Amino acid sequence: MLHHPGVSVVLCGGPDCVILEQGWENEPRVHCVSGKWGIRQTLTFASCEADLVIGPETGVLNAVACEEVPKIVFLSHSSEENLTRDWVNTTSLQSKGTRCKGRDSDDVPACHMMHYGWEFCTQDVETGTAKCQKDISMQEVAYHVDYYIRRIKELKILAA
Repeated sequence: MLHHPGVSVVLCGGPDCVILEQGWENEPRVHCVSGKWGIRQTLTFASCEADLVIGPETGVLNAVACEEVPKIVFLSHSSEENLTRDWVNTTSLQSKGTRCKGRDSDDVPACHMMHYGWEFCTQDVETGTAKCQKDISMQEVAYHVDYYIRRIKELKILAA
């Protein structure tokens, strides 16, 4: 956000995601709507209003898979081949070098298992999230976010 002062961010999710919004209440460019918007408002915003949709492999990202809106997807239990390969305007990011119960090396890009607990998934001690999600490089995410924001700005200038 420091590099793109004209950019606003909408944080959305269910009521349990409200905790992830803490600390952003006083930033006017961050709109915290977790637990306030239902799935219909979230999907409508993602497909009709958002300039870029970023997140893990959730129903929201799946719902906009074939929409023109650019997407950055954090893969966990799925691979690009079996989830996002045919999605439109999509960058798929996955961890590199993660060792977990579901995959032994980068030769196996995903565990391909739905998880309903931690029995077959490795929880990162520091963050409490899945290790494969925590291990996605922040620098790689920032690179792709910056790329899409610049591209969106260029397209808006050309359209004007």
